[in-house]
Amino acid sequence: MNKRLIWGLVAVLAYVVLAYAPIFPGLSVAGQRAIALTAAAIIAWVTEVLPITVTSILVLFLIPLLGIASPSDTLAKFAYPTPFYIAAAILFAEGMLISGLGRRIAARVIGFLGNRWDRVLLSVMLPTALLSTVILDIPTTIVFSSLALPLLIASKCEPGKSEFGKAVMIAIPVAAAIGGIGTLAGSGLNVQTRDLLWATVKYDINFLQWTIVGMPTAIILTFIAWFIITRMTKPEFEYVPGIEEFRKIRKELGPLSRSEKIYLITFIVVVALWFTQPWTRIDIVLVSVCGVIVLFLTGVLKPEHLKGRAYSILEIFILLSAINSLALAGLLAAGAIKWISNVSLSPAAGLGPLGIVFYSSTFAALLHYLAPVAGALVAIGVPTTATLAVEYGIKPSLACTPVGFMASNVFLLPLDPVPLVTYVYGYWKFKDMIKVGVPITIAWIVVQSLIIYSLQWFL
Repeated sequence: MNKRLIWGLVAVLAYVVLAYAPIFPGLSVAGQRAIALTAAAIIAWVTEVLPITVTSILVLFLIPLLGIASPSDTLAKFAYPTPFYIAAAILFAEGMLISGLGRRIAARVIGFLGNRWDRVLLSVMLPTALLSTVILDIPTTIVFSSLALPLLIASKCEPGKSEFGKAVMIAIPVAAAIGGIGTLAGSGLNVQTRDLLWATVKYDINFLQWTIVGMPTAIILTFIAWFIITRMTKPEFEYVPGIEEFRKIRKELGPLSRSEKIYLITFIVVVALWFTQPWTRIDIVLVSVCGVIVLFLTGVLKPEHLKGRAYSILEIFILLSAINSLALAGLLAAGAIKWISNVSLSPAAGLGPLGIVFYSSTFAALLHYLAPVAGALVAIGVPTTATLAVEYGIKPSLACTPVGFMASNVFLLPLDPVPLVTYVYGYWKFKDMIKVGVPITIAWIVVQSLIIYSLQWFL
């Protein structure tokens, strides 16, 4: 029997079993159906039973059809800003390549540790993680995937076939997500965690406190992730041929072209506005869209440049819209995530500070399966763990910081914007990211738990 047909039947069976099981105490019918649909959708997305776009559209129709949420609520969450931001950000990153600036920067930066494939991979991951500590992880992923693509093209790494290309395009979002936990500025999830912690139990974590705990966690995890990826990759070559080409390009680089200058100025302004968003209050979606408009108006980007990316952008847009509708209009509004949180966290009573940290870390990692959008995870996980901590007489930051950190780990189920940025290049499938994501997640839980517990006095 066809594998896709088998997985399709498994997805349908998962929905039927979960949706029509006896209603769990404290869980509504809509909540139980939302959990069932989420399980079926995850199976379909990960195994690609149908094209991802088709599955996503089907999910959008099923949410109101199954009585999980009204059509108006479903469509309201469909129009959530994230998909628009990602679409604009992908086009903005494309402009770096088309202008020629990406090729220039890549020639200068990538391969500074040598041309052996594992060292090249590290030369990509380290600056990605470093930049992500002060710039949001999504823009960082966009920038470095744009820089790495010319190297893969020069090395003749074909999407879907190249093991080295797969490793690079997996390593970039991994490094960006890890670096993002380094400081409060590294991810919007960090700021969301801090704000919810204050709103729930009036406990504050400042920039310095977060950095003291976040930076060592990010540094250690970056090297661990690099080690895991290199051990799970069998590249088609030992030495990256494109590096030699980059060295030749470096010697031949002339002055900046008009397109490069325009892109560089636009990039600086856009990144500055991204970084200062907490103070300027200018929405990052608006900034990204305006940046793309500037590139089109100045001729750096042209309509014909969209031909190669149009379907990929549409696919990501619809996927993220479906996830938002399912997570926010379905699981969250129907009370399913809150029910799961309460049931899952009750066994943590009496574990002690170190046990609470480990439990919160593991809970947040697994919650990604029901809240693939990290913002929804933080919105439920932080208030729940904060309340739990106060109830058990434990410092709230000790229970909530693990949730904030782990929200950035989106590799057990790569349906978050960070990994999806490099997914559009076609070098990896969902199963490839999950395969690498499992050992990275286990290491992440252990490392962050030990560091948060050891440095708890600074939180």
